[in-house]
Amino acid sequence: MTETHDVVQAKAFQLVDDNGNVRAELKLTEDGSPQFVLRDQDGQERLVAQIDEFGADLSLRNQDGQQQLVAWADNGGGSGLSLRDQDDQIRFEAYLDDGSPSLSLYDQDGEAGFGVSFHHESGRPGLYLHDQEGQHRLVAQIDESGQPSLSLRDQDGKHRLVALLDESGNPQLSLRDRDSQPRLVALLDESGQPNLGLSDQDGQHRLGVYLYPAVPPGLSLVDQNGKHRLVALLDESGWPGLFLHDQDGQSRLAALLDESDNPQLSLGDRDGQGRLLALLDESGQPGLGLSDQDGEHRLGPVHTKQPEHDTIQVWK
Repeated sequence: MTETHDVVQAKAFQLVDDNGNVRAELKLTEDGSPQFVLRDQDGQERLVAQIDEFGADLSLRNQDGQQQLVAWADNGGGSGLSLRDQDDQIRFEAYLDDGSPSLSLYDQDGEAGFGVSFHHESGRPGLYLHDQEGQHRLVAQIDESGQPSLSLRDQDGKHRLVALLDESGNPQLSLRDRDSQPRLVALLDESGQPNLGLSDQDGQHRLGVYLYPAVPPGLSLVDQNGKHRLVALLDESGWPGLFLHDQDGQSRLAALLDESDNPQLSLGDRDGQGRLLALLDESGQPGLGLSDQDGEHRLGPVHTKQPEHDTIQVWK
């Protein structure tokens, strides 16, 4: 009759084959951690499962005893799976940390080269390409509002090129300096019209090229205070004009061609009032007109029509 016991206690259990080779083992390691090991016919460890102070892990190993697949669950709530090459370098890793899943691919030196992740709070997905130093160099994301963006970064992780769609779905492209400051921004607005802006190192808009419906196409130069100082444009009839503004935004000089392609030059005072008008008429004869501070014509029989536009005051 076989005697049975409810509990059997030991510090190690071993299974051996017909030749006395240990093929399976359940034991305690030197630090007191429980460990389960399966061995091949050559005695090489091929499967190892254990629990230690950091968590639980399961390791599958090749015929040389090198880890090829490792699955783990740490004591901080994270869990993961990694695949390793013949040199024991991690080449693939899937990880769940605080509810955020991520996936990474590594090169032969163990450096991260590609990654995909989800932010656990917002649920935002992201795709990452890394350089040899592990630095993000290309990042594709979707933000909280569901809009996509693509960022190219330098070796210091600074944004240098950003392409995105805004909340209205309008495309935008920005080129940035080494401080990640936008210096060139190109976009299409709600109506599909293109705009181009250049900014200085402080992020201040300094030059704009715009094309709006029902507004003349133009080029604008802006000072450090955001004031338009030079504006070049074509009005609705196609007449070209150049306008200079003072630091208060007042038009002080306007040079243009009228509807008959005759040149005109107008100088204005600090109140934006035209005071001097010089032109050539249809026959090529010069004319000069002077006006007082109220805009009343005081000298010279000048009669001409000048174009108007939405943003620049043009004197008549």
